[in-house]
Amino acid sequence: MWNRSEAKDVGVVEGRVLAEPTLDGYSFPNPRDPRFVRPAAELIKRRGDCFCVYCVSHSLYERACTLRGMTDVLTDFYENPAFLRELLARIADWNVQLVRGVLAELDVDAVYFGDDWGQQQGLQMGPRLWREFLLPPLARMCEAVREAGLSVFIHSCGNVAELFDTLIDLGVRCANPFQPEALPVDELLPRYRGRLTFHGGLSTQHTLPHGSPEDVRRETRHLLALGREGSYIFAPSNAVCDDVPLENMLAFLDELRSQPGYRDRSPGRQ
Repeated sequence: MWNRSEAKDVGVVEGRVLAEPTLDGYSFPNPRDPRFVRPAAELIKRRGDCFCVYCVSHSLYERACTLRGMTDVLTDFYENPAFLRELLARIADWNVQLVRGVLAELDVDAVYFGDDWGQQQGLQMGPRLWREFLLPPLARMCEAVREAGLSVFIHSCGNVAELFDTLIDLGVRCANPFQPEALPVDELLPRYRGRLTFHGGLSTQHTLPHGSPEDVRRETRHLLALGREGSYIFAPSNAVCDDVPLENMLAFLDELRSQPGYRDRSPGRQ
């Protein structure tokens, strides 16, 4: 379970399901449970004219952390590598079954795998361990989406720039959240344009919570100009938290709506 009482973000794992490095006695839930489809089907019914993305949150590494605890997973890379490979492989098996079941029932355009690998200055586990442990199961997950002819989106906070070429090879077409505190936005967008689309970019660490409305407008205009040639979806770099003043939210929305050709596609608007 997650304890959020002292945390300022998603919390920390308590009461770990896999307190010991073994899967003995643990059963994965049913990947074809209708609860994984029903809410999305309702959304698509209401907004089927939009580009529809099915999200698999905490999809691999983070799912291992929720089951085992982050400290133990990081230790398992070295002390229990066989167990960690088995755990990641089983999680990937589950994800593949989920995706295939979902895509058989829902008319979606892309599948989004959420999995935080980065910290501000690089990968949490380093590139060698990422490629050894996470790349093979992730490749199978991406292939399940690609074989259905759909696009793969990836979410990872932090600086994961060293993985972008590999992710492109896996068939990833969009990367989120494009965090400006961790990634050189002005350098990466032109470099990968046409090969990888970035989603995000507006700072939720500094500009939105701590800047003035004019700071927000200035950064918004800069990002829109940077992405004008394509391969960019403007958005805040992550979920907007309650430390963001309302006037800053309104400032970037106003800049968006001021673009030539803007059309409001929110529910109830024509």
